[in-house]
Amino acid sequence: MINSINQRFTVRYRQLTNSGTAAVLVEDTTGQLHVYSKAGLIPYLRRGPSRQRRIETLRRLGWVPVPRVAPYTLEGLQRLIGSNATPNTPGPVQLSRPVVG
Repeated sequence: MINSINQRFTVRYRQLTNSGTAAVLVEDTTGQLHVYSKAGLIPYLRRGPSRQRRIETLRRLGWVPVPRVAPYTLEGLQRLIGSNATPNTPGPVQLSRPVVG
């Protein structure tokens, strides 16, 4: 569980849903991928499939790669997305509630 306000996340992909909601796919310092949206930070994928297969899957699902940028804190992601989630409290893990590659 991510609970440090100083944790850094590198934006890898972005997505805009049909309803106009923005989300970014971010990577933490351990390589774990997370989705960050207005719902907060949600773990997404663990390392597993090959890098190329992961890229192909993400693109098929509508994720668009972004240019390389400096990592963000949770507070920075909140400002980027315009989220109501508290920066030091990750979003829910349950559904109920810029480097390419």
